[in-house]
Amino acid sequence: MSALLQHAVTARVAETPEATAIVFAGRRTSYGELEADSNRLARLLSAAGCARGDRVGILMPKQPAAI
Repeated sequence: MSALLQHAVTARVAETPEATAIVFAGRRTSYGELEADSNRLARLLSAAGCARGDRVGILMPKQPAAI
């Protein structure tokens, strides 16, 4: 697989942002919501001093927010 997962999600957002990306514990998350959450996290990490290529560890239970 030559493409990154984030590129596939971004492409899907452009096509159908309201389509369901994740269902967990009865809660549906759309591709648009997933993209918005991802971008928000990227801005927070950038503001904290993280740069492209930096590795960031995430310690949290398995849940949609972890994606």
